[in-house]
Amino acid sequence: MPIRCAKLTWLLVAILAAAFGPVGRAAGNSAPPPDSATASNQADAKAAKSSPMRGSKAEPVDQLGDPLPPGARLRLGTLRFQHPRGVQDMVLSPDGKSIVTIGGSLIAWNIATGKKLWEVNANESGYETNGPRYGDCALAFASHGRWLYMPSQKDKVTIRELFTGRQRILSIRPAHHNYRSIAVSPDGTKLALGSAEGVLVCDQQGTTLYEIENHPQGPLGKDRGDRLAFGGHYSAGVFSPDRKTLAVATSDNPNIVRLVDCENGRELRRIALANRLVRMAFSPDRQRIATTERDNAVRLYSVATGQPIWSHVVKLNNIFENYTSAVAFSPDGKIVATGATDNRLYLCDTATGDEVGRLSGHHWYPWCLAFAPDGKMLYSAGWDGTIRRWDVAARKQLPPPTGARTSEVVAASPDGQTLAYADDRNIVHVVDAKNGSDRRTFEVPDRAFSALAFSPDGTRLAAGGAGTSPAEGEVHTEVWEIKSGELVCRFRWPLGRDPHSSIEEFAFAPDGKHLAAAVFRQSAAYVFDLSNGIRIARLKHN
Repeated sequence: MPIRCAKLTWLLVAILAAAFGPVGRAAGNSAPPPDSATASNQADAKAAKSSPMRGSKAEPVDQLGDPLPPGARLRLGTLRFQHPRGVQDMVLSPDGKSIVTIGGSLIAWNIATGKKLWEVNANESGYETNGPRYGDCALAFASHGRWLYMPSQKDKVTIRELFTGRQRILSIRPAHHNYRSIAVSPDGTKLALGSAEGVLVCDQQGTTLYEIENHPQGPLGKDRGDRLAFGGHYSAGVFSPDRKTLAVATSDNPNIVRLVDCENGRELRRIALANRLVRMAFSPDRQRIATTERDNAVRLYSVATGQPIWSHVVKLNNIFENYTSAVAFSPDGKIVATGATDNRLYLCDTATGDEVGRLSGHHWYPWCLAFAPDGKMLYSAGWDGTIRRWDVAARKQLPPPTGARTSEVVAASPDGQTLAYADDRNIVHVVDAKNGSDRRTFEVPDRAFSALAFSPDGTRLAAGGAGTSPAEGEVHTEVWEIKSGELVCRFRWPLGRDPHSSIEEFAFAPDGKHLAAAVFRQSAAYVFDLSNGIRIARLKHN
């Protein structure tokens, strides 16, 4: 995702470094999961009070007790449940107490607190995380939840102990594949490993039991620059909950799902899809398969007959790419959840295919979904790197387990005494630069923020961005009086052709009477007269 406010972020760092120390990021220390959220929070508070020593001085920590980088004195928000890059895959432990994400780094998180258990470099293990692709499934748990499985170097699988991250390597025999996907059978006795050559099923000793071959003809086509095809040919398998069936997708026939006998690989039947498969999942009762397909649809098929049950097409209008992605069943099998390139999650009734919920909050494409074991909470992650929690019944996003999640959108007042930042829920906070305490908050319903700026005298704040999804369709700018909270001016205009258009940077005139805004993907700057609330110029760039 383009970092639209990098200049403001580095400006803030420079101001803080000069005034009272820089703002930065740091990873939390690894620790086994606590018994409860209460115990974890108490432990965090205790750690904050009795932090480790560096020489004669205590190591600085943030409000949750997580260490700060050298020289930093303040962190706005928390790094918990925030993957450092886009998330390419995510898996929830069977007991619902831990979640693991991969994307550059491989990180295990404590569900109760959002704190890291451990972090390793995923690429060093041999699994390249170059973004979502057809057929990729990087992570899988064994049913007991202690061991995490991941394809690694050629003909090898890395098996990690969940609580410590310690690893061992399983070698696959015979050896001749680079694997991109993995699934573990519910009883933990078999692995299904996908590669460009097909799906190989082996036992826990790495001995091959059978293979479902892929026979591609020529290179994988990249229709309309389809980035999901950039990884080349692929295969993937998914086990049914009753351990009897393996669903297999291969790039030689991307509109087909083969159902085979889990024990011997004998083909049982085929499901003819309406379009190219993106992701698939078995229902908890193993009677149905839900798919996301490249024509922006989520569909349900019968395992017994291979026939379609219903089709729900999501209306998407991204001019660059449109598709549905992740798909997951609720534990009771009544809801099918899916992600889409309008940054939303959609909930469909499994019986009818009707949409029963729509969840907004991701800043870029959601790619991974997982329901909690009791079905009350849905976890999602994707290209924006954030692990999000959703109340399924209330159809709303929940805050992080601990702390507040901020964004890259920050600004400092000219005197360095006040900071402003936009949090992940699109609320602008004006805070004391010494301790981060809120002085005032601002919010515009259904609007996100990508830029902030203080007036030269520090009394006003300009904030702007775009709608919370492409459907909102306009760029916006607001100017507030900080002390009173009064709205001084509001300006709105269409996104234009590009749905990613947004405010990139603001600049006040020295006397504070005019405001200029540079707009991302519109090749233009706008100038506003704040005394009368009128736009006085549109300066087009070449």
